[in-house]
Amino acid sequence: MAAAIGHETGEIVCIIDALDECEDSGRNQLIDAISNFQSHTTARTPVLKFLLTSRPYRGIEREFSQHLEPELPTIHLSGESAEEASKISREIDLVVRNRIANDGRKLGLTQEQQNVLREELTRVPNHTYLWVYLIFDIINRSIVDRAEDIRSITNTIPKTVDAAYDRILSKSPDIGRARKILHIVVAAARPLTLQEMDLALAIGPKHQSFGDLELVPETRFRENIRQHCGLFVVVVDSKIYLLHQTAREFLVPSLSPKLPGSPSSGSKLYWKFSLHPGESNRILAEICMWRLSLSDFNLKTFQASKEREQYITKRTLLGYSAQYWAEHFREGDWNSGDWTIEKAIEKALSYLNPQPASLAWYKIYQWLTITITPQKLTPLMVASYFGQDTVVQQLLEAGADANAEDEDGSTPLH
Repeated sequence: MAAAIGHETGEIVCIIDALDECEDSGRNQLIDAISNFQSHTTARTPVLKFLLTSRPYRGIEREFSQHLEPELPTIHLSGESAEEASKISREIDLVVRNRIANDGRKLGLTQEQQNVLREELTRVPNHTYLWVYLIFDIINRSIVDRAEDIRSITNTIPKTVDAAYDRILSKSPDIGRARKILHIVVAAARPLTLQEMDLALAIGPKHQSFGDLELVPETRFRENIRQHCGLFVVVVDSKIYLLHQTAREFLVPSLSPKLPGSPSSGSKLYWKFSLHPGESNRILAEICMWRLSLSDFNLKTFQASKEREQYITKRTLLGYSAQYWAEHFREGDWNSGDWTIEKAIEKALSYLNPQPASLAWYKIYQWLTITITPQKLTPLMVASYFGQDTVVQQLLEAGADANAEDEDGSTPLH
C-alpha cells in the first residue's frame, strides 16, 4: 500500500495467488486493507488493481461479496463452470503435447512412441497441471524401449493427483525415513532448513553434545531428501516445503467431521491420511527436547554474547527448539511412540523448572519472541504459561502451590 501511494504515475497490478491457503485472520486483514485503500483514494493516487486467485470456497466468496464487491469495481472470473473446465482441459492437453515433444527427445522416443504416450495421457479425464507435473516425473524415471513399454506404463499410471502422490512416496528406498521427514515437515511451525532437518533426523536420546551428531554436507543431504521423498517436497533457498497444498491435504486427515456422502478415509492408498497431527507433534517435541539437552549452550554464554542472533543461528535448531518445543509438546499424542506420558512429563518438568541451570532455553525463547515475562516463577506458573495441561495436572496432584504469586502478584491461573 505504501509503495502504491508513493508511486507517481502509471498503473500497479498486485497478483496474489492461492488466497485459500492464507489463514483466515490474514485473509480478513487483506480484504480490509484493500477496502480501506480504495476508500482513501484521491485523484493523485495511481490506479491500483488486484488479481486474486482462489479455490471457489463459499466462505471466501461470501467475504468478498460482503466487503469488497459493493465498494469496488470487481470482475469475477469463474473457473469452475463446465465451459471453463473444458477450456482448461484443452490448455492442459497443449502442455502434455509440449512435454511429450521435449521429454521424448531426451528419452530417445520415436514418433510412434510419442503418439502412443500422447494418446494415453490426453485420455485421462479431469487431469490438472499438477497431475501432469507428477506424471512426467514418473515417466522420466521409467525405462522405455518399445511402444509396448509406453502402453504398459500408461496402463498403470496414476489417474489422480492422490494416486500420483502415493506412487511417488511408495517408491522411496527408505519408507521409515521418508515418513519421519514428512511428519516433521507437516507439523513444523515454520519451514526447516536442510541443516535443521539433517540434525532433526540424526539426533536421539543418547546424544549429549553437538559433536556426538553425525551430520552430512548440505549438498548431499539435499539429494538424500530428493531420494527419500521424490517430488513430494521441494527445497527453496535451503528450506524444505511440501510441493503443494494438496500434498498436506493428502497426508493429514482433516479434523472436521465428514459430511454425509463424503469419501471415507479408509482409502486403498497407503500414504493417504497416514500422518496424524498428534504423532507428528510428538515426534517434533522429542526432537526439540533432545536438542535443548545438548551441551553446546548455557545461560552464561548466551547472556555474555554480544551477537545473540548469531549465537542462536550458529547452533542449528536451537532457536526453533526453544521457541516451539512447548507448543509441539502440548499438541503431541503421548499415548504412542517410545515415550510414555509419565516420561514425557518428567522430561518437560526438567525444562519448566525456572532455575538458572535450566533457564537458558527460556531466555532464548524470550529474546526470540520479544516476550517480557515476570520473575520469581514456579514450575506451575511456567507450565500454565505454555498451556501444558498434563504437566499442570501432575504438579497440582503433587501439591504445587496454586496460589503462588510472581513479582506482579499474578498466580498460575492468570
